[in-house]
Amino acid sequence: ETIIYLGIKYLKRQFLTQFGIAFFYECGQKGFYGSFKNVIFGVKISFMRRLLILILFLFSVIVVAAQKKGVVNVSVTDMKTGAGYSKETISQATLGTPVEIIDHTGYWYKIVTPEGYQGWTTEKNVTPMSKERFSQWKSSERWIVTDYFVVVYNRADKCSDVIGDCVMGNILEKGVKECAEGFVSVVFPDGREGYIEEKYVADF
Repeated sequence: ETIIYLGIKYLKRQFLTQFGIAFFYECGQKGFYGSFKNVIFGVKISFMRRLLILILFLFSVIVVAAQKKGVVNVSVTDMKTGAGYSKETISQATLGTPVEIIDHTGYWYKIVTPEGYQGWTTEKNVTPMSKERFSQWKSSERWIVTDYFVVVYNRADKCSDVIGDCVMGNILEKGVKECAEGFVSVVFPDGREGYIEEKYVADF
């Protein structure tokens, strides 16, 4: 609202200033009546040009504001050139990577990684987050996986069900649940909670 108010105020000031300067100049050339018509036409064109620039600027501000934050919630997700499984894979993003969601079509998100890589991935592999939740996630205590391949169990027991897997470099929030010795509690970006062997993680 503040940006829109300032933009309108700027256009109003520019219109009056330009009209005054142009009108007095034209008066000296063509007289009052012809000057008035010429100046009105010229200033209207210039004003519309400035109005168009302001609209484009406000549109870009709205687009930036509409971008969503998200975090990759699977061990590795492919990033493709387009919204389709048959499209070429151009990069990958790993669990715990924060991303910008800049487009959405069907069940595909177009994401941008912190390094600037862009690509399409399925929405099930990225958890969108509000600004508040994203800030909370970034400031939370987290684990980083230090082994090549690790599984996450639904209980602190290697005989329990597996709820996910991780690869080296994956990042998970630290859980608050107590668990058996040799395990730590973890939380995926999509809210899944589980347990991972302590020897396979380190403080992030």
